[in-house]
Amino acid sequence: MSRCLHRVAMPAEGWWVQIDHKATLNRLGLDLAEPLRQAGVPLLTLSGTTGENRAVTTLLAQHVRGQSLFDGSLPLGIQFTSKTGYGTCWAWWDRRADDVLTPGENDPKTLEDLNVDGDAFRAVTTDWQLEVLPGKPHYLRAEPRANCVRRLRASTGSPHAKTLERRYPNFRRRA
Repeated sequence: MSRCLHRVAMPAEGWWVQIDHKATLNRLGLDLAEPLRQAGVPLLTLSGTTGENRAVTTLLAQHVRGQSLFDGSLPLGIQFTSKTGYGTCWAWWDRRADDVLTPGENDPKTLEDLNVDGDAFRAVTTDWQLEVLPGKPHYLRAEPRANCVRRLRASTGSPHAKTLERRYPNFRRRA
């Protein structure tokens, strides 16, 4: 099994919605009170935003994706603290792909692919008591962009979200 860390340049322009911020939680709780109750969530909390209930997390993401922000722009995606405590997670909506357009200048771009069998990787596997399986010495692929983001489909008809999970504290957003 191969493992690779992808350094990604995040979009230089646009806004990310911090899904685990108290103001966002309050707004989502008010806007989606009834659908959340129907999903078994009487009160939206931090655990609801990053939990295993895909019906709830998809509902939240779909709602945020459809909003216009204060400046009239659409959100790039959502960001939240990793529930494992290893950094920040980014869920990016690839609106250009949804509209069958080629990637744009403001899309995330792979800067570098690194074999992750190093100190940071071993620290995570030790913390989680995970066995490290043998891997290839170098990770190669034909399309650099294809594996730096994963397409997730929570349910039929849901918007496509691309998740960029950063588990290393030295990851920096492009200025």
